[in-house]
Amino acid sequence: MQYSFPQKTENLDSVQLKDLKNRRSKNSVPLEQFGRHVYRKDSILIYYTYLSSPPIPYGHPDLLESLEDNQRMLVGAFSSKELQSNNPYIVDTSTIVSYNNIRFSIIEYHHHNVYYLRFRSDYDKKLRYIAGNVEFKKPDEESAKLYLNEFLQSMHFKQ
Repeated sequence: MQYSFPQKTENLDSVQLKDLKNRRSKNSVPLEQFGRHVYRKDSILIYYTYLSSPPIPYGHPDLLESLEDNQRMLVGAFSSKELQSNNPYIVDTSTIVSYNNIRFSIIEYHHHNVYYLRFRSDYDKKLRYIAGNVEFKKPDEESAKLYLNEFLQSMHFKQ
């Protein structure tokens, strides 16, 4: 997958990540799991995982979950009564969009006063995909959506 970040996007180093961790709420997504793939533009955080080929169920690629199934599963998990009691995520919208012949699932949700745009691509020919979040506060919603749009528009599968 090839992509480029919108201008003025800063890759956070370990010192910046540690400082950010100390200022975030304990309910925030732990950024350590994203390694060097944590970025910031102004007050918007972007973190993603470019995943190599996932385990193939029973050796059959056709058994991998579809983008729609993955989206339904995540929306269901976020909306689960069991999760709601411990972790009140509220799903605002979910959609599937296409840029450069790559389909993406986008789930907008929030947790208290932190908002997220979760994205996941469909599989490429080598069964890899990219998934991540854009994290923001409500006043930055329009900027976050524009940022994600620009980021997704830059993506192309390698030939």
